[in-house]
Order: sequence, then C-alpha cells, then structure tokens
Amino acid sequence: SFWGTLLLGMFISLSQYREVVLSALGYQDRIAAKSLSMTYGTLMPHSVFEKWIGGELYSFWSYTFFMILPLLCTAPFSASLYTDRKSGVIKNYFVRNEKKNYYFAKYAVTFLASGGVVVLPLVVNLLLTSATLPSLLPEASTGTFPLDGSSMWAELFYTHPYRYIMRYLLLIFVFSGLMACFSLSLGLVSDNMFTILSFPFIYSLFSYAVFRDPQVYGLVPVRFLKPSQSGTFIQFETIVMYMVILAAVSLLAIVKGVRSETV
Repeated sequence: SFWGTLLLGMFISLSQYREVVLSALGYQDRIAAKSLSMTYGTLMPHSVFEKWIGGELYSFWSYTFFMILPLLCTAPFSASLYTDRKSGVIKNYFVRNEKKNYYFAKYAVTFLASGGVVVLPLVVNLLLTSATLPSLLPEASTGTFPLDGSSMWAELFYTHPYRYIMRYLLLIFVFSGLMACFSLSLGLVSDNMFTILSFPFIYSLFSYAVFRDPQVYGLVPVRFLKPSQSGTFIQFETIVMYMVILAAVSLLAIVKGVRSETV
C-alpha cells in the first residue's frame, strides 16, 4: 500500500508537470522572441512559484492531489494497528516486547511514512519545475500569484519564496503524519477498516462543503494545506489547533493501549 500510494502521488505530480509546466515553455519562447512584448509591452515570464503543483490553483491535477491528500497519508499504515489486533498477531508482539515499544514504533513509522509519501511527490514536482522554469522573485503587481497581503506568510513568499515553500512542505509533512496517526488510533475503537482509512478524507470533504464562507476557509484542510492557499483568512494558529487535537488524540490512544490489559 505504501508503494502503491507513492506511485499514485508521483503519477499526479508528473501529470501536472507535463500538462501545466511544460505547456508554459511555449509562452516563454514567444516572450524570448519578443513577438508578444512588442505588441503588449513588457511581460513577465512564468516562474517556478506560480506553476509548480503547490503554487497554482486551476489545474485538475493540483486540485486532485490536495483533495485526496487525507487518503494518501492514511493508506500506507493507518490500518496496521487494526489488522494486528484483528489477526491476533499483536499478542505475539507483546510476548516478545513491551507494549510501549510496540506502540511507539507503530506511531513513529506511521507518522514518518505518511508524511513522506505525501511530500515526496511535491518535492519531485518542485525540482522538475525549477529545472524547467526560471526562479524569478514573485511580483505581486503581476496578479499571477494567488497570495495577497492577508495570506499566511505572504511577506516570506514575496521575499524568500523557496524558504516559504520549505516551511510549507514541513507543515504538510507534520499535518499528514498526524492525520495518519489519528486514523491509526481509530484502530483501537473501530472494527471498520473503511472508517479508519477514510475518516480524515470524509471530514475534509465535509468541511469543504459546509465551510463556504471565506471567513471560515481556514478550517478546511483542502484549502490551508495547499501552499497557494486557495482562500483567505487562513491562519497558522488554526492549523496549530488542528495539529494539537490530532496529536492529543494519538497520544491518548498510545496511553490507552499501553495501560490496557487486553487487546
């Protein structure tokens, strides 16, 4: 499931690169030949920061990747605790090792693998795009960049865009890992694998459908996990609140698992 999920993420990432990034080269060539600038005045070439999969808003591939992100992060390992308990193999682990070691390893692997399987396709897309298009410093006056003065970390984006992207990738990594650990925790209370794997995705769809007012866009994971920030009123404090809740639930589940006498 890990490799299958990674391949799916890579397929979406490479498809976006082919459709969006490579198609921008024709525009670059016309600007270089001055066929457009002679008619319309000075034009700014497309850059990495408006065309990579996390920087644009309009393509099918970018929309799909961030819409199914909760599924991508839960698919690799979030059902492993459920299957260990269902099959009874967890008892064999406890005979050979302490419970706390088992749960720590289970949550650590889930966190790292789930964050990596989401971020790696984004990094590959960013590297390919940066090898294809120029890394021109974003210019707000062009109107081609989605972030405005009210966007989270907007000043960093318009002054040090790669630093902004690295910070956002770290945010996506941590949030994806915590979502996967939250789903893993459901394996202690749920006997339905579909619920375990799909709960973050269902919540994400629900919030996307319900929170339609721009002032509550910051509550929608699909919107605030995208570096282009498809919506206003996205605040880092709201994202931290989500992460604290996810981490607290996961921690309580670990404590419950270690203290329980039966599995």
